[in-house]
Amino acid sequence: MVISQNVECSICNKEYFIRVAIGLDSYQKHYFDCLDCEQSIGIAVRSRAPNGNIEIVENCKLGGFDRNKTIINLHPSFCFPVDKYHNSMFFPSIEGVQLLFPHMRQREGSFQQDVASQFDIPNADTVWGKVKAIYQLSHLEGKDKALKKLIKGYNFQRSKVKIGDSQCATYVDVMKEFYDALFYPRVNELYEPIESLINQLYDDGKLDEFYNYYKDNLREENGLRYLSVFTTYFKHRDILGQLIYRARINNSEVDELMVGSKNFDAIKLFYGEGYESLTSNFTVLACLNNLESGRKYDEFLRLTLPQYIKDVEKSKKDGPIKANPIFSRFSESLDSSLRNGSHHASVWRQGEVIMYRSGGTGAEKSISYSRYLYMCSVLTVSIAALHMVELHIVSKYS
Repeated sequence: MVISQNVECSICNKEYFIRVAIGLDSYQKHYFDCLDCEQSIGIAVRSRAPNGNIEIVENCKLGGFDRNKTIINLHPSFCFPVDKYHNSMFFPSIEGVQLLFPHMRQREGSFQQDVASQFDIPNADTVWGKVKAIYQLSHLEGKDKALKKLIKGYNFQRSKVKIGDSQCATYVDVMKEFYDALFYPRVNELYEPIESLINQLYDDGKLDEFYNYYKDNLREENGLRYLSVFTTYFKHRDILGQLIYRARINNSEVDELMVGSKNFDAIKLFYGEGYESLTSNFTVLACLNNLESGRKYDEFLRLTLPQYIKDVEKSKKDGPIKANPIFSRFSESLDSSLRNGSHHASVWRQGEVIMYRSGGTGAEKSISYSRYLYMCSVLTVSIAALHMVELHIVSKYS
């Protein structure tokens, strides 16, 4: 559903006719540039689907309902073709549904779940708070009662829209189900081949030594990175979520799309943070690759494990796994130059273009804003898949 209202820039008084889609979250912020004074205008939608209302956030005041004003289209889950951004009759969800429909899972029985709810979780930012608490409680002694209560609440909430009737019994089940619901099918394309490898290594008794090392040296720190990245992601999901639908189905044709909700300052460091977290946790993939290659988990072709962890720079962490397709897919879309610009805050927006310098001092480079968000989305899905890998390792010994 789309709601509309006039919004006037409080700086230069230019008026707009805002068309904004009500998504699955009860509160969403949107920012767009005033076409005259180029200052950021912020509005929010507070909703209880299918109804909602527009609220003021920044640099504007609400008006009436004059369709003759300049049209601004906004959507929390989809982007717009450049020539449709000011079109009063365009609905990006139609194009989005057409792309996602072939990837829908079929629910048994007569009830048919719609694309909108199947490819998202209502109020996912709030749900993430509960999922995060489940993860943290599972690592504390004496919290079994509180943990069971939270998992039961999660099962009840998800049973309204999830495919199938299976119930999550552990925190691992919850995390996997949550990531799967938000990021399938791509997250499973990355995760499932490694899941099969882990099962085989476990059955052959070749995983035990690595698990003991992982448990004592990697698990806690890696987990903190995952929690940090996804806490940032869900804090800014109304911006970062606009291209996730494309990343989930490997549709990278995004350069001709326009991002409706801007607010780049809020997410300009996200790519750098995600890149650091993903490549730091590549140690798990590197060790699994060693095992699959018939070596000990800490036996590289040219390195020791301490050297790999401490001496190999982030942009080269994928070196040991590049030749193995089930691992190399995690890094095939990474851009170290963009990481350097984002990580060192040497990245900025000029309209629909993102400018950055590698390391803060290199030559200027540029990509479209839609491409930047797409790359953030691909990175997010990869991080979720890698966490699922680690969770599966843990589940074999629980």
